[in-house]
Amino acid sequence: MSVEKTQSKGQVPSVGSGSLVRAVEVSGKLIETRDTMKRLLGPEKWAKKVAEIRPQIEALMKRRRLDNVLAVVLPVAHEMSEAGQSPAMLLAVACEMVEPSSPNTEDDPRRSP
Repeated sequence: MSVEKTQSKGQVPSVGSGSLVRAVEVSGKLIETRDTMKRLLGPEKWAKKVAEIRPQIEALMKRRRLDNVLAVVLPVAHEMSEAGQSPAMLLAVACEMVEPSSPNTEDDPRRSP
């Protein structure tokens, strides 16, 4: 199906079979997880967790000779889930590495006053 036909039906063109849409969904979930962790921990504890986990992710990236944070973290998160562990903090820190958040979660435009 051509892009023109797809757009005429009011759909967003995708790469492959929905991979673009899936990437946007995953990105949104990662940002939501990061913002939730930051709110739950508070700024000081959040900064400590990032400082604790970030070097571990960077070391794994170096060992695997990869420069893509998510390419390293997503398989580890999957393994954690299968082992009954929550990968939320790992994913939140990975998101912070890719797209740093504002210093205060109160600055988040998605939060209503």
